[in-house]
Amino acid sequence: MQPRPGADAEQAPISGMATPYPASWIDHLIAWIGRLPGPAWVFYVLAIVLLILVSHGVRWLDGSLPRGEFDPARVAEAPLILYFLALMHSLNSVARRSLDAFRPALAISEPQVARLEYELTTMPRAAGYISAAVGSVVGILSILSSPASWGISVGTSPLTLGYTVVASAVSMAFAAAFVFHTLRQLRLVSRIHRMATNINLFEKMPVYAFSALTARTGIGIVIIIYYYVYLFYFLSLRADVPRLTDRQPHNSGFPSPSSRLVRLAAQRHAPSAGGGKGPAGGRGRSAFRSRPQATSRAIG
Repeated sequence: MQPRPGADAEQAPISGMATPYPASWIDHLIAWIGRLPGPAWVFYVLAIVLLILVSHGVRWLDGSLPRGEFDPARVAEAPLILYFLALMHSLNSVARRSLDAFRPALAISEPQVARLEYELTTMPRAAGYISAAVGSVVGILSILSSPASWGISVGTSPLTLGYTVVASAVSMAFAAAFVFHTLRQLRLVSRIHRMATNINLFEKMPVYAFSALTARTGIGIVIIIYYYVYLFYFLSLRADVPRLTDRQPHNSGFPSPSSRLVRLAAQRHAPSAGGGKGPAGGRGRSAFRSRPQATSRAIG
């Protein structure tokens, strides 16, 4: 099979242009994935399936999980390892298309456009090293702070522990890289907008060219937030966080607004003691209706 058309062009600047700085290891990894045959999402789906099998395989070997049994929490955490890498890959592709659509508004040469494209889609080498260091530290601290959420117990084998540490460090490294990638990319988008000089009021496409990039960045952040809520509160990935389905309706000690509405409706429609008068000091619904009449007689 041959790489999909345009894969190399998507991952490299125009030939002959000197790169402003060396690319990070994350960008090299994204470029390698882009050169593989078929769409990139196929690779990520297959990689997630492989991570699920490896995560369960090490637990099947050490006996912490019965052979052939799948843990929903371990299945759900596998996409987190590659989520931010896949999101950066997707945002880089959107950034290239957005820059192409914005090109008519820029009065610059093609080498300058190629440099902007390189900066939009490529992080410096130092950023990759810093992301790896931060991810390793945060990943280890995450396991130490809540080992049960990672499926680690006293009897966990070194093989399972080693895989969990590597998976946590890699996922946190991609997360740290995504933070730097997003802040840098959106800052460059703001700079590119300031470079625009050929603005045509009758041609709206360049004006909204980068809206797809900013919108997808926000959507990607919202998706991962809700996914964490799903893991922690529905799958109870953390042992100290109860599931939403296990909570009592009034665990806070205060009645919910819906329960108060139901109770008020029952009080209004149910027959009350004391000659049909309501609970408010002997005045029921008629008291609220009599006030406008009294007011109208006073005015008359």
